[in-house]
Amino acid sequence: MPKNFSPLHHLTARSVIIGLLFVALFCFIVPYNDFFIEGTFLAGNHFPIGSMFMLILIMISINPLLKAVESRFQPRPSWAFSQVELVTIWCMMLVSIGIPTVGLARWLFPILVAFRYFATPENDWQPLFDRYFPDWLTPTDTPAIRYFYEKLPSGSSTPYLAWLKPLLFWMGVIGGLWLLMITLSVFFRKQWIEREMYTFPLAQLPSDLVQPPATDAYLNVLLKNGLLWASFAIPVLVHTFNGLNFYFPNFPAFPLKLRLDAYLTEKPWIAARPLWLYLFPSVIGFTYLVRLDVALSIWAFFLFYRLQLVMGTTLGIPMEQSMGYGSRAYASHMEMGGYMVAVGYFVWSGRSYLMPTIVAFLKRQPLVHTEPISEPWLLPCLLVGILLPSVLLHLAGASLLLCIGVVSLMGISSIMLTYMVIAGGIMHINSSFRAFDFYHTALGSNRISPNSLAVLAVPSAIFRTKRGFLMPHISNAFKMAATARANGKQLLMSMSLALTLSVVLTSFFFLRLVYQQGALNLQYWTFVTAPQTPFRWLETQFQLPTETDWINLSFVWVGAIVMAILYWVRNRFIWWPFHPIGFVASPGEWPLNNLWFSIFMGWLLKFSLVKYGGLKSFQQARPFFIGLVLGDCFIGGIWAVVGLIVGDGYTMLPG
Repeated sequence: MPKNFSPLHHLTARSVIIGLLFVALFCFIVPYNDFFIEGTFLAGNHFPIGSMFMLILIMISINPLLKAVESRFQPRPSWAFSQVELVTIWCMMLVSIGIPTVGLARWLFPILVAFRYFATPENDWQPLFDRYFPDWLTPTDTPAIRYFYEKLPSGSSTPYLAWLKPLLFWMGVIGGLWLLMITLSVFFRKQWIEREMYTFPLAQLPSDLVQPPATDAYLNVLLKNGLLWASFAIPVLVHTFNGLNFYFPNFPAFPLKLRLDAYLTEKPWIAARPLWLYLFPSVIGFTYLVRLDVALSIWAFFLFYRLQLVMGTTLGIPMEQSMGYGSRAYASHMEMGGYMVAVGYFVWSGRSYLMPTIVAFLKRQPLVHTEPISEPWLLPCLLVGILLPSVLLHLAGASLLLCIGVVSLMGISSIMLTYMVIAGGIMHINSSFRAFDFYHTALGSNRISPNSLAVLAVPSAIFRTKRGFLMPHISNAFKMAATARANGKQLLMSMSLALTLSVVLTSFFFLRLVYQQGALNLQYWTFVTAPQTPFRWLETQFQLPTETDWINLSFVWVGAIVMAILYWVRNRFIWWPFHPIGFVASPGEWPLNNLWFSIFMGWLLKFSLVKYGGLKSFQQARPFFIGLVLGDCFIGGIWAVVGLIVGDGYTMLPG
């Protein structure tokens, strides 16, 4: 055994129980906050405000109080939460807080009833789609569908039984996809954490925050840093004023948003819209923890994409819209090719670890005993993660081969999107395409059966946006476990327990809220606009079938070639300033529309400090930028509590 080896720390029962209590709390609060009062999304990105607010409260109030009691009465064992316990609680909150909102419920429930509720003689949805969705695939009970949108009559009970069969089916599909994401996280864990040593910006901050203090101290070194509290006060002050302005319009406010669209009204500049300059302190703080070349590439490729749109308009080049997304179709298909090359690069560069994993499976002997999933079980779990959702979707009527292809491409997308979070620090991510879009482009809807089109439109819509995507959460949790020397197997079991409980409680609390209030009285985009989008697309495909789109298919190859060149240049020339991550960061989508300017500001501040102050200044300034994130999350949590009390929420981050 190596001299520097330290044993893994086991999880405690109380940390798991407290984590489950937070899961129950969020399942109860989050749907009401996000969809009824429409406050800042408590889980609207991969660094959820709700979870961080709770962790901050534990670190600055609950743990110091427990240490004070401990020092007075000298209890044994210690009452204060240990580092591993705090990691456990954080990770359980992290993976589950999105389930009642953007991670599952926001997409799953409305989509399963929308096409029947919004069917009219004009759109012809009932005869077009109804036969492809039996009662075990979507609810068919007419009162249950009607009152989902129009509110239950007084004294009526929530029709949970109408949802039982569809939820069991779709949770089988989604559970298989979650298993696929968890297994892929374990596959790449050692490569990303120990070999490539990605920065994991979204895991760095909570890891620093839960570091144990000195024996006689109430706060750790980070929380005793004066620079951190000075920067902590900036977003607290700004959003205190802006929040008061929201409730009392005569109160002064700090302008944090500037939209340039009003100045881009003439051709060709109108093509650059939307172009927004938004300041988010937390995004600036996280960007400081990201490598300079990565941060530079994200905002530079964003502006380069806008330049392409302007040039295309100038030259009169037609640029069709990507289905259901903000990007142009050519960019979406280039992104597809970039994804495939990047994941191929990951597999090739990690072959020295991945090949022994395959050998361990064949020999049925683990290489080490510290992996969250033992190596002999990785390939079976990967196979189940692909086949379970594929077979279930096939039983619903879709082509098995097509289902396997779609699920496999979803796995590739998961790897790439996780890479953007752990290497790029992008807290709010999205892709500009669905996995199914590649096959629709390559085959055309004319070669895909109507049953396959209808059935696969549902999971494509559920995973349309990636802001609550599970795999980045899992990978960040594994990074924190490695830092704290926590038992990875036990942590994975606790997170799986949190996920299971959150699905059950979400099904209860989300449906109760919707049936009590009526979806037409809740957030309009979530319950009216978004769930109709896939069925409008289906309507078009059924009535006007398409053939193979050779132009967009060629852009897949262009994207693959460009991505390969970017990796080749980066590996060959040290002076090359751009990272390939910027090419596939979806510069035409909602997340970067909001975040690019804050990423630019974070990059500019870090670049200036490193260039003119050196590495010493960079290290000294680090607590300042961490304080920006903590202050943003803390005041966001405070305003969320205020919103829950008064019934109207102040929004800080894009929802």
